[in-house]
Amino acid sequence: TLSNTEKDELYVMRVAEEMYERGIEVEPIDIFKAQSRLFSVVGDRIMPSLVSINKLGEKAADQIVEAAKDGPFISKDDFRQRTKCPQGVIEAMDEMGLLGNLPQSSQISIFDFL
Repeated sequence: TLSNTEKDELYVMRVAEEMYERGIEVEPIDIFKAQSRLFSVVGDRIMPSLVSINKLGEKAADQIVEAAKDGPFISKDDFRQRTKCPQGVIEAMDEMGLLGNLPQSSQISIFDFL
């Protein structure tokens, strides 16, 4: 039998297959535009929800959506503090490129100005 995670992954794969068969394209996830639990229509494309990210549960997805309403994140530390996401989730999102080029820390070094 399949685990709940495997069942969820199978469901997403079936939906993706149906989308491709119908010519619907996927929009990359944008943490400021994506909804926590529902896929979004962006132009003629579909953006996956935040819960479609591996290791990201509903609570963390909801916290990201709420924190994003307060404006851009200035660092990964800022993202972690405002979203309360575990480090493993942040690392997974960073590996997917979802955090863009955010620096690790909000602190500025004098060497940044040289």
